[in-house]
Amino acid sequence: MNDFGTALYTTEANVSAITGTNYGTATTPTSTQISTFIDWASREVDMYTDTYFGTALVTQEVQDFDVNKAGADFPWGNGMMQSQGRTASDYYLTQNSFRLNNWPVISIGTAEYNTTYNASNAESWTVMTEGTGGDFIANKDIGKIILTGNVIPALGYRRFRFTYVHGHTSVPKTIERLTTLLVAKEIVSLKQSASNISTIDDIRIGPIAIGKGGSSAIYNLRSINSEIESLMTKIGINKVELI
Repeated sequence: MNDFGTALYTTEANVSAITGTNYGTATTPTSTQISTFIDWASREVDMYTDTYFGTALVTQEVQDFDVNKAGADFPWGNGMMQSQGRTASDYYLTQNSFRLNNWPVISIGTAEYNTTYNASNAESWTVMTEGTGGDFIANKDIGKIILTGNVIPALGYRRFRFTYVHGHTSVPKTIERLTTLLVAKEIVSLKQSASNISTIDDIRIGPIAIGKGGSSAIYNLRSINSEIESLMTKIGINKVELI
């Protein structure tokens, strides 16, 4: 699970290379429009993959330490647990881990636990240390925090607090290619519209020629869509209907 940010997954240079056109203030589309198309395509990739391929800082994300979150691993609710005289250490032996809200995690800046046992009192946060000899270890690929047993806070809400960086430090080449093709598709669609209403008979985007009425644009759109769908299959994206 990931919050989407503003990272761009391709460049104008990549778009120029695939379309054979250098964009500027007098081209159609302009360089400014290309920047907008790149942003649109990057966010479209976020939506398709449910993954953010940039990096983002999360500040003081709060996590609970509550038996209701243990699911099948710990089938008792708070009331039954208390009625059976069970304690936080009993819970730790059964459910000693939880997931952060975003992953993969690149680095954890600060990790804290709330030492206040009574919810009516002000919260008091104490720093935890990461590592096998510390208070927790982290599986950063999946955002999983595993307690080592040195820290066992009271059960309840707002028990842990994390500040961390998540995301990807570099854009995978398949994602870069996919984003570039989505931008090229936007350009061809724009050119097709211009050809349909223009008195100019032919428009060319580098190697992509669009005749009057846009019939060749339709062919090129199909070709681009075919490669986009192929990349999506490789990435593992569920089938998306491309127009």
